[in-house]
Amino acid sequence: MTVSLLTRSTSRRRVVIGPFAAIVIGALFLIALQWYRNGPNSGGVSIPAAFLGQPQTVAAGVARASAEKKVMIAFATASWCGPCQAFKQGALADQRVTDALRATGIPAYIDVDKDQAGAGSLKVFSIPVLIALRDGREVGRMEGVRSAKEVLDWLSELPK
Repeated sequence: MTVSLLTRSTSRRRVVIGPFAAIVIGALFLIALQWYRNGPNSGGVSIPAAFLGQPQTVAAGVARASAEKKVMIAFATASWCGPCQAFKQGALADQRVTDALRATGIPAYIDVDKDQAGAGSLKVFSIPVLIALRDGREVGRMEGVRSAKEVLDWLSELPK
């Protein structure tokens, strides 16, 4: 009698553990697929459109902005930064912000882990942050996650 109870109990565990294991394996597969699609350093969110094809170091951004006599607008971020990912998905994904960033100057996407020296030269102590530079000197700074309207207002107030 003890043997049949033990066998029946083990069968029940297999029935319960089987679907749970399938759910866990499925979730891990979906996470791996998302990671593969976005790349290992994207934090699940790709580079905002305004920064595609633009400088990705402070030095390159300053050089290009100086050569074109424009303002450089650096977006300092990191793949592990949750608020940065929210900012990318929110205001920085807005087409009006993309257009305004490109019209105002040279957008530069600065990953603080990849360009530590550049981030240090900009005195980046918290992220996300937008920093405007003219001729290598800071002319504006906006820290934290902001709305599209706040970013647009900030951009419109920058010295031309």
